[in-house]
Amino acid sequence: MKTKNFAVRLTETINFIETSPTPLNFRGDKAVVVQDLRTWNTQTPLLTRQTISNLMSQDGTTHRPGDPTQRKYRRASLLLRCVYLEPQIRWATARTQVNSRTGAQARGEYELYLENSRDEVYNKPANAMLEIQNLTLQPKRLLQRWALEVNGTGNSGIETYRVRFDGGKLKLDCNGILPNTFSFDAVNVPATPYIQVKDALDDLDPTTSRGTNCDVMLTTQFTGCTYCFQKRKGELLAAHIDPNATGKGTRLEEKKGKGHTGEQISAELRDQGEFSVKSGEPFHAYGRNLAGYGYGLVSRVIIVAVKKDDAWRVYAQLQHPDGSFTVERIDV
Repeated sequence: MKTKNFAVRLTETINFIETSPTPLNFRGDKAVVVQDLRTWNTQTPLLTRQTISNLMSQDGTTHRPGDPTQRKYRRASLLLRCVYLEPQIRWATARTQVNSRTGAQARGEYELYLENSRDEVYNKPANAMLEIQNLTLQPKRLLQRWALEVNGTGNSGIETYRVRFDGGKLKLDCNGILPNTFSFDAVNVPATPYIQVKDALDDLDPTTSRGTNCDVMLTTQFTGCTYCFQKRKGELLAAHIDPNATGKGTRLEEKKGKGHTGEQISAELRDQGEFSVKSGEPFHAYGRNLAGYGYGLVSRVIIVAVKKDDAWRVYAQLQHPDGSFTVERIDV
């Protein structure tokens, strides 16, 4: 049996990753992973590439598949694990594990490693920066591609958000929880307990984009909260009103029937809400509302505002119990 040249094996495997069926729920663009592998294949030291390629060889392996496609899945799995997921000390162990898989297991394992490798590729600062740029250039498309997870602070104003791709989610954190990869500045809208403003809903103190030079405004997730906002001469005013007054989860509070529910507060804010800065522009209150403007029985909602072409656009990403999500623009 003629053994493949190590360089041919690497090139063929990268081409296989490019042309093989993309997993149904794969997030992001597989082409970004393929391009990164091609860059790796031209810039990585020769000895490293030879070592990995030799490990990928299926000659003499246990349970060597007769089907050439199954062998390709094995080789692709090993390449992804060695390049992105395992330190060199574990490469031999990875080879043993991958070569024990046959049939559907081989393909399933490859798809898992492809998704994990995708996260590692997108976490590279240059790729993460491009995705954040896409958030301002093509906001709705970006929000349809990634499920967002946002952590906020109690600060009203500019915060530095760290970016992390994990399990197909785009995580944005300004609390220093995530590893420092790429970061960017955005306006943070803090969550305000309803109990603090319930007697002055027509005099809410907003977070403003004015004077920040930021093109993105973020706030933490909604599970029963209301997002109040108003546009004014190129400026965006916003407030995040949280029905929770005790420190427990809002959904738990609503289920127990304590205090005001998210739906009640949303209705009050639509009827009475106004910012302390009076401008005459429309005041919007987007919250729990089963029969009109707002969101229904979803797992959580992420609100993202983006300044594009000198005008602010406000989007809601509705995350559903089955793991799917939909996006709607809520300022029009």
